[in-house]
Amino acid sequence: MANRRTLLALALPALLAACNTPSPRTIVLARGPETTAALLAAHPPEEGRNITPYLLGESQRTSRHLVWIRNREPPHMHAKHDLLVTIIRGQGTLFLSEMEIPLHEGDVAFVPAGIPHYFVNTSDTPSASFAVYSPPSDGSDVVPVK
Repeated sequence: MANRRTLLALALPALLAACNTPSPRTIVLARGPETTAALLAAHPPEEGRNITPYLLGESQRTSRHLVWIRNREPPHMHAKHDLLVTIIRGQGTLFLSEMEIPLHEGDVAFVPAGIPHYFVNTSDTPSASFAVYSPPSDGSDVVPVK
């Protein structure tokens, strides 16, 4: 037992360091307020448009999007896509099935495929989110719901 503890004590710092080191396949889109601001400035919301989506990248398993919302989304679901959303500018309320979830900058929400949802912006300016779809989405998997 003592040898196991000693081995763990010696190995733990190296394991923790390895977990905090990005793999060569890691792509950082924005780190910190300055680069997040640059990302948002490079992809501004379109004038007169309620929802402005930008495709930022995709792989075999995911697509990554920046989505601006001025007012609200219509209630909908994605039949085949799971969705992970991080609010990066503004705030609002996510209506997820029967729940109302307040979201602020830095908050993350997961929306499984087939679950009705929509976002209502409560900011004075458009809200922006970083959205990851799995499998990759081309926007055609939006099913309106009442």
